Amino acid sequence: MVVTVGGSAGPPGEVQLVVNGRTLARDLAAPGDAVSLPVEAVAPGWHAAEVLLAPDELRLDDARWVAIRSAPPRPKSSSRSPQSGHTK
Repeated sequence: MVVTVGGSAGPPGEVQLVVNGRTLARDLAAPGDAVSLPVEAVAPGWHAAEVLLAPDELRLDDARWVAIRSAPPRPKSSSRSPQSGHTK
């Protein structure tokens, strides 16, 4: 998940990704930065997630709720399809 931190100035603060009540990723980001928070070890299905920013004077924007859908990997195909456009 990519998170962009709003604001115009200030020191870097912690950004956390919490899924189903468990912190899965954290990083530091300054206002205007974008950070990538990996979503790993989540069972297939829909999950409630929260992105938390370090607390500041405006507490209302310190948390954002999102829904994350985790899908199982696609099975590998055992049959090969002929490549189009090739002739012998």
